[in-house]
Amino acid sequence: MQKLLDMEILGPFDFLPFQQGGLSLYNDQNAWKPGIYFWVYNLNDSLLINYIGITSTSIAQRQSAHLSSFFSGFYDIYDVDSLLIGHLDKAYTPGDGHEKLCKSQEHLEKQLKLLKFFFAPVSVELSVLKRVETAFIKHVRSSNEFSRILDNGSVSRYRRDDEAAIHVSIHTKTEIRGMPSELFV
Repeated sequence: MQKLLDMEILGPFDFLPFQQGGLSLYNDQNAWKPGIYFWVYNLNDSLLINYIGITSTSIAQRQSAHLSSFFSGFYDIYDVDSLLIGHLDKAYTPGDGHEKLCKSQEHLEKQLKLLKFFFAPVSVELSVLKRVETAFIKHVRSSNEFSRILDNGSVSRYRRDDEAAIHVSIHTKTEIRGMPSELFV
């Protein structure tokens, strides 16, 4: 028997907590729940997904950990000029050294200000959450047009043959290119 998982994608929110005029994800009570999240950039009036992640604890806390990793040099920093035209050229990559990290701070600041954040609170077991994340990544990767700035490395987990399929119904008020209306995981 197939299960149904209904998912509402909320956003856009600002990734940085104190931007003026925006909506902070930290002020939304749903962001303090487990779920799936999407980092999105607006390129030529099209919202494209850059990263898809999950957390089994709190979406807001996971984003705080991501933010710390950016500032500590554990994550790639994009050349913002190339990002805005749909390329993932890097101004800094972990291991480039502290000096290059410092020189890349202007790119990082612009990158994080431009990043829009969407999420769906989802309370399911971690194995199911990983299957949902994998299905989203596979779906976006299947399109050259929508996947040009997707920066997910490996996928989390595929459905095993002995697991029932789950029909994921996806709803969003904002059009995000490559966001499906349904997935089967």
